[in-house]
Amino acid sequence: MLKSYLHEVKKLRSLGKDWNLSDEEIDRIIDDSFRFLETEFAFVDDNLTTDSGVKLNTRKLWSVSLAVCAVAILCCALVTYRRPATNYLEKNLHQLVYPGMKLLRKIMLPVVKTFPSLTEWYDEACLISNRYFQVPDLDCWPCENVKSVLNLTTSDVTNEKYHSGIPFITKDPGLKKVGAAELRRLYRDNKEMFDKESPRAESQLHGMLTAEQLFSQISTTVQKDMHITWRLNRLEPTRAVRTAFGMPRKLPSYTTGVTPEKFLLIDDSSAATHQIPVTEGSTVYVIQGSGSRLYILDPSPECRTACQRISVVLEPHHILWYNWWYWRCSSAPIDQTSELSVSFVGSYF
Repeated sequence: MLKSYLHEVKKLRSLGKDWNLSDEEIDRIIDDSFRFLETEFAFVDDNLTTDSGVKLNTRKLWSVSLAVCAVAILCCALVTYRRPATNYLEKNLHQLVYPGMKLLRKIMLPVVKTFPSLTEWYDEACLISNRYFQVPDLDCWPCENVKSVLNLTTSDVTNEKYHSGIPFITKDPGLKKVGAAELRRLYRDNKEMFDKESPRAESQLHGMLTAEQLFSQISTTVQKDMHITWRLNRLEPTRAVRTAFGMPRKLPSYTTGVTPEKFLLIDDSSAATHQIPVTEGSTVYVIQGSGSRLYILDPSPECRTACQRISVVLEPHHILWYNWWYWRCSSAPIDQTSELSVSFVGSYF
């Protein structure tokens, strides 16, 4: 089947060459055909009914599935048609990542319209991550000879040189305190939006929670050892939570590379040590909204032989910056504190 598709794709390209069409014109024709699919399926919702009020157009659903398969096959064909696959992957793959993702999102539009529940995954950068991924011959100089986390509160951290990968903290009085009361107020004021755009969180004790269950559990007397990770990957909930924490006065000069994905970490004072989620962007920041936690930075697998573990205690208004190319961060409880810890995690490319 795959060879047949590849053969047909090559025949189409050969036909385009016979008609004196350039590669760009052939690519545009292919893109226009997908635009036709998008227009064709814009009306699927109007035709859906079943016994429960929804009727699926089987022919159109099969067409969408075949279109997605065709795109994957087309990508394979392009690899073999343009240049040897090995040379392509090693030297030029990065040039096609963003155009490829843009095309894939266009192709997925009719599928998302047909199956609205898939929209929760639609903004995902990667549905399945490779936990065993390592960079060969990584230069570990940003973590070599680092003995502690630097405090650069008085430095101009807007300069990109401070974001080379060496971890540091700053204290920003302009940030707002975010504790249990502020979180409940935030949810109450934006309940409909949170229930729709970020409906689930993960609890270390109770598994998956709805947003309503999450905020009903957050009180002044939370359950002992509770840890909750609430992932936000939509712009509206991210904007609401970011506004609640406030914006740091000093941001790196490349803020245009900020990722939409954010995490809200909620920990009881005795919550066990846990890993900070790996973010889309490699430059990571952790804002402490309330409470205190010990953040442990272990060298990444590539740098374990050259670097050593360091740690720092974050208190409200503190921001920790690090780069996960060189460090893996964990959050741990500290003694002599009983306040709920609320942290906001984001990243930059």
